[in-house]
Amino acid sequence: MDEIDQIDFEDWRGEVRALAAAIAVDETGIELRTALIALARDASEHRAEEISENADLTAWVAERPGANALLRQALRSWLRQL
Repeated sequence: MDEIDQIDFEDWRGEVRALAAAIAVDETGIELRTALIALARDASEHRAEEISENADLTAWVAERPGANALLRQALRSWLRQL
C-alpha cells in the first residue's frame, strides 16, 4: 500500500496521454503543435479560439504533464535521428 500511495497519478496520467498523442502524431501525421495544444487545453480553462496560431506555448506545456512528456518524447526522437 505504501508503494501505491507514493505513485504520482497525475504524472502517470500525463505520461500515458503523451504516449497516445505520440502515436497519433506518428500515425496520422498531425503536427506536434496541434497535439501539444490538445494536451495543454485538456486540463486548463483555455479554449482553442484563445490560442492564436503564433502563440507561445512554453508556459502551457510546462504546466501540463502530458504536453511536457510529449515534448520530451519528440525531442528524444529527434535527437536519435541526428
